[in-house]
Amino acid sequence: MEQSLLEEASLMVQLRHPHVVLFMGASIKYPDLFLVTEYMENGSVREALDRRDFKIELEHIRRMSIDACKGMSYLHSKKIIHRDLKTHNLLVDRFWNVKVADFGLSRAIGDTEGTMTACGTPSWAAPEVLRKDHYSYKADVYSFAICLWEMITRKRPYAKLKPYQVVISVATDGLRPEIDPSVVPPNFEKVIKMAWADTPEVRPDFPKIREILEEMKCPVPQY
Repeated sequence: MEQSLLEEASLMVQLRHPHVVLFMGASIKYPDLFLVTEYMENGSVREALDRRDFKIELEHIRRMSIDACKGMSYLHSKKIIHRDLKTHNLLVDRFWNVKVADFGLSRAIGDTEGTMTACGTPSWAAPEVLRKDHYSYKADVYSFAICLWEMITRKRPYAKLKPYQVVISVATDGLRPEIDPSVVPPNFEKVIKMAWADTPEVRPDFPKIREILEEMKCPVPQY
């Protein structure tokens, strides 16, 4: 536990970006083991989606997704794979800016180096991760697609399946969350399907996804 926390702190101290949660300090001496980060007033994206009183428009989703892309693009530029990207690890500040958090499973790799360690949360993990194949930055892109699907539908992926069923179905059968065309607009559906493609090389990188989202037109909420 101490070693794991030390590794996470050592990674976070190197990171400075408006869309990555700011690391402020740590206690790595047992039994006082903890990290200190900036305070994110609105909790996680997942918590916001679970709030019945929280109304989220497509334009909000577009902007929040762009924020996540900016944070992830920065991490990848630093040769870091997050490996556990999910809505629980996308935190929201008082101004509803989204920042990437929780680097406990993150790993720095070289340009051509990959990894084969199975990690992350099954419902968000890419098929190549679940199969324990060689994987790269594109595994995070797959996880982002699941997050984007969540933000639009407000549902939890594979809610009726047990973790082992998710692993088998996603890794070998190509299962993905259901896309209801009455809920998910075509422009968002296109991004989601590109990002969760079974073949990693087909998935766009985060700068490309950001570009697509920035060009996307969504109705501006009128309050």
